[in-house]
Amino acid sequence: MTLSTDERRLLEKIVQAGKPVAPSDYFHVLYPPPAGMGEEGPVRDEWTEQQLGLYRVYIDLHDRGLIEVAVPADGANPDKVIPTDAGKAALA
Repeated sequence: MTLSTDERRLLEKIVQAGKPVAPSDYFHVLYPPPAGMGEEGPVRDEWTEQQLGLYRVYIDLHDRGLIEVAVPADGANPDKVIPTDAGKAALA
């Protein structure tokens, strides 16, 4: 199975966690805010697009059956997910 770079990186973080995790907890790890980023401007716009792109990646991983919700969102906390066997195999 072919994974994009972002799919692979996010799935690796989820697998490495070894417990249910919120994928969004890793977004700033994968794309940290650039040093000196202001509240407006092209650097912030690009970083924001990267963050939104990771939400798309999260949804794609779920839709492809590579992760599944282990702890549903409750209004105060986001969904927590775990990798499926297919998700683990996709990294092999």
